[in-house]
This record gives sequence, structure tokens and C-alpha cells, in this order.
Amino acid sequence: MPSPVPESVRAYLGLTDGQAARILALNAQYTVVTGAKQLRRLQVEGEIRQERERAVLDAMALGLRYVELEVIRREVAEERKKTVAAVRALLTEQQKAKVAVLEQALRDYDTACGGGGI
Repeated sequence: MPSPVPESVRAYLGLTDGQAARILALNAQYTVVTGAKQLRRLQVEGEIRQERERAVLDAMALGLRYVELEVIRREVAEERKKTVAAVRALLTEQQKAKVAVLEQALRDYDTACGGGGI
């Protein structure tokens, strides 16, 4: 289960208790949905390993599994977009502006660190 919204973030954004609770619920829902997909991703990767160990490769079997991995990746990305949109919809214009400042700081940090971290 996701951890509560950090107090420093709540204070900076001026989140109400209701907003923080709803954000936590949205994040929990995202975790449940994507957790199941990630479990399936691990299973498919295991199936791919098994298929690759066979003496004779089955292109159809491998291809279907790789397509399933891509479908899972897309579904997780779409779920993330929906969750982010739902969280943003909870915020006031002033809060959205503060989030934009934080996002820019993260982009600047990534750029300053060469895009790959330290």
C-alpha cells in the first residue's frame, strides 16, 4: 500500500485532508492494477526464457509473448496517465502551479546530472 503523502509535500502544496486522502486512494488503486500487470509481466518473461531454451524455437510462441509484454507496458503507461490526470483534477490552480515548479526542478536536476543520475 502506498505511504501517506509526506507532510512536507502536503504543507508545500497546501493539500487538504480530503485531497491527501483521495490522492492516497488513487495511488493505492494504481498500485493494485499495475501490480497485477507486473506479476503477469514476470510470468511472461519466464515463459520467454523457457521458449528460448527449447532446441527448436517457436517464432509464434515467442512473438505472442513479446506482444503481450508490449501490451502490458502500454496498459501500465495508460493507467499511470489516468492516475496522474485524476490527481491533477483534485488540485487547485495554485497547487498545480506549485507542482509545475517541482516538475521543472526535477527536469533541471536530471539535466544537471547528465540524464542518468549520479
